[in-house]
Formats: sequence, C-alpha cells, structure tokens
Amino acid sequence: MLGSAEQVLKQAVYFAGACEGGSLKPGSRDCSPEAYVRRIRRLIEDDAPPARGCWYPSVRVVEAHPLAVHATQLDLTIEREQRYGEWFARVALSTERRNLIFDFADRFPDLRGWQLAAVSGLPAS
Repeated sequence: MLGSAEQVLKQAVYFAGACEGGSLKPGSRDCSPEAYVRRIRRLIEDDAPPARGCWYPSVRVVEAHPLAVHATQLDLTIEREQRYGEWFARVALSTERRNLIFDFADRFPDLRGWQLAAVSGLPAS
C-alpha cells in the first residue's frame, strides 16, 4: 500500500473485506478484517522503516486514464508503452518530484500502489 497514513488505512479497510472471505491470508493464516486493520494501523504507528528495501516511483496507467492528462499538464515526461496489446502511459518522475505520487494517490483513488510505485531489495519469500 502506498500513501499517507490516512490513505493506507483507507486501503487497508478496503482490503480487509478479503480476509472475511478467506482470499487474503496475511502470513498464510486466517485473519479477521478487524485484526488485519489493527496490524496495518500498528505498522503505521510504529513508523519504523523497513530493515531492507526501498521504493521508487513507477507510474504506469492505461493511456486513457485521467492521470496521463494531469501529468501532461504538470509538464512531466510521458512514455508510451505497449503491454499485452494495450497502450500504457509511463510517467517519469525526477528525484525532486517523486513525492507527486502521493498527490496522485489522493487525486486518483482508483489507482493501486503497484500502479504508482515499485519496491526493490526486499527479502524473497
């Protein structure tokens, strides 16, 4: 999940419903929706950086998505990319402007974290 504490909690509440049906099992264990939200809230409140790994902007949306138009208005570089026969807009963010993805998360709540950023250096499961 990606965003401010409030944004992450909203996403956690959304995903928590999957715990009820059993399609989301954190740590391969059954979990109630309340326990899942409690875990995410605890992670946010602890505010501890991960032991390994980092995130970096990787904005990729369907070409017709309003974020592509918004990025053009902000004079951001957009590259066209075709994946599985569908055209995507890949928005390039400089290091100085990388925090724009949090604004994107606010402005376009239909987007998920994997459409805005990527992670690297995490231990394999």
